[in-house]
Amino acid sequence: MKKIWISVLVLWCSVQLHAQSLTNGTLGFQIGYDFAAHGTLTKTQLFGITTDTDTGGAVTNMFNIGLQYSFASWFSAGVEFNYGAYLEDTTDTGADGNNFNTIAFDARLYPLNKDHINWYFGAQAGLTNLLINRIDPVTTLQASYKYSSPHLGLFTGINWYFLDVAGLFFQVDYSNHGFELKELTLDGAQQDLSNIAQTLDTKGVGVRAGITFHLN
Repeated sequence: MKKIWISVLVLWCSVQLHAQSLTNGTLGFQIGYDFAAHGTLTKTQLFGITTDTDTGGAVTNMFNIGLQYSFASWFSAGVEFNYGAYLEDTTDTGADGNNFNTIAFDARLYPLNKDHINWYFGAQAGLTNLLINRIDPVTTLQASYKYSSPHLGLFTGINWYFLDVAGLFFQVDYSNHGFELKELTLDGAQQDLSNIAQTLDTKGVGVRAGITFHLN
């Protein structure tokens, strides 16, 4: 009888040691909300000559949804969508409706992959669009600036599954953007940008949390 109990204990320990929340073919979903702070650098050129350089900051808060597919117990890849608000460090009362949206593809490695928890880190690349509304300081008209940029990011996080297929996740990330002005309107009238160029570089650090699902 003693040998039977020892065998059961050894078998149980073996299962626990080898149980994994992600295996080859696992489909994962994350739905979350994040908050990030960004340092910004804006440069404006007229006829190729820099006329203004400004440094500042901004914060973003976004809802996000992501899909992951595991190609191995230690590797997954997927896509995510983010949409939310962008707020500059300004007292401008015309900054209504600023928004920030991203689509990005990412790859993740899992140095820890246990039955109810895993730790991942990875990188992502994609495209970001940004809309900024403000009162133009020269004309005092309502201005809308539309930017686009490649999106680059690094991140690390954990998934904790307290149910068979669902749980919570927490993530810390870094993002880098080099926006270019694509469209400018003043009081709804589109402006000619043939002799004007403006760039907006941002580097940000954020935190994200939400619910996570996995289907093995």
